[in-house]
Amino acid sequence: MKNKTDVSVRAQNDVAERPAMPTAIELDGALPRPPWLVFPEIEWGSIHWRMGEGEEYLWAFVQWYSEMDPSSRAEYRGKFPQPADWTDFYESFERKILAGRQDKPSSG
Repeated sequence: MKNKTDVSVRAQNDVAERPAMPTAIELDGALPRPPWLVFPEIEWGSIHWRMGEGEEYLWAFVQWYSEMDPSSRAEYRGKFPQPADWTDFYESFERKILAGRQDKPSSG
């Protein structure tokens, strides 16, 4: 059985071309990209968002997004509007933030 470190290193190597997600703040003033730009080939609602690298990225993104103040979130949404096939993406997280919840996101 492989240990967690081996799996983690392999996963990092497998996604080396993907940008790292900041844990809570912007990195050098650069905003993290929304999931549909990082994984353009993956549809919203796919199992990809519930396991593996997609889930990890989405969870980190939602945590980061949730820590912004409302005006910063609105500005971010303006810079990165959700595509038509990602309907209700931002709105679902806004409702959770307003309700004081930061549960793991579910896709679709």
